[in-house]
Amino acid sequence: MVKCALCGTPGVNKSSCPLNVKDPKPENWKKHYKAKKPRKTTTKPKHTVVSKPKRIVLKPQTIKTPVSIGRTPPARFTNSYVAKSREVSLVKRKIMESAKKTKMIILHGADLVHFHVYIKHPETFKVKLNKSPAIIKKLDEILQLILDIYISMSQKLATRVDFFTRPDPPIKRLLDMLEQTKKQLIKFIIKHRDGGGGGETVPSFTAPLDEMIGDLDLLAIDAALSTLPSVSSLAKIPTSLKTKTKGKKVGMTSTAGKRKKTRRKHHLKKTIHKREH
Repeated sequence: MVKCALCGTPGVNKSSCPLNVKDPKPENWKKHYKAKKPRKTTTKPKHTVVSKPKRIVLKPQTIKTPVSIGRTPPARFTNSYVAKSREVSLVKRKIMESAKKTKMIILHGADLVHFHVYIKHPETFKVKLNKSPAIIKKLDEILQLILDIYISMSQKLATRVDFFTRPDPPIKRLLDMLEQTKKQLIKFIIKHRDGGGGGETVPSFTAPLDEMIGDLDLLAIDAALSTLPSVSSLAKIPTSLKTKTKGKKVGMTSTAGKRKKTRRKHHLKKTIHKREH
């Protein structure tokens, strides 16, 4: 008798066995009554075992000591340009606001000293500049450039007492820029100052600005006096004055009489000297 090779049910073969068919139907189980249905098994989630971190043991020769260990950190000194940059920012704003409101641009010595300009008496010095949109714009550019240099200097870490008096190359470049911009500001003031004649050259950048402007004013006065016509001392008195002074005693203010007496004495001395010889 034929038997199922899988379940052993007689009279059937394995082609209809539910253990062999992918989707067995109820009649398959009836024909193969000896076939046992598989039990449903629920798969439990696997528990992940957290392993302890492995301890890394480094060889002594692979451990590198940082260079900074064992050394003291660099000392920090006060950077004076931090306060200067704040002061210059406030002074610049004050100057530009005043320049827009007044008829002329007035620069005071107490304000200019903040922009690296040397003034001997800043509390009493002031200079007036001719006002125009171009002059205001140029003044704003020069003052802003000095302010930018101050801000760059304030961001440096001062590691020495003489950090700015004995500067390294980057700081020296900033100081040179500050000196050149200061000279540009002095030239601008001399050129556009009111009553200065315009186009005057700066005689010296090392002299105080107030003394420099005072000297330029004196030179301008001397030049103006030299253009006046000279009056001869031997000029004839107008007839109109003679008629007015007729019969009146007029005080002698000239030294003509004294010169005549001196000539007479000198002539007598010469004649006496010739007679003796």
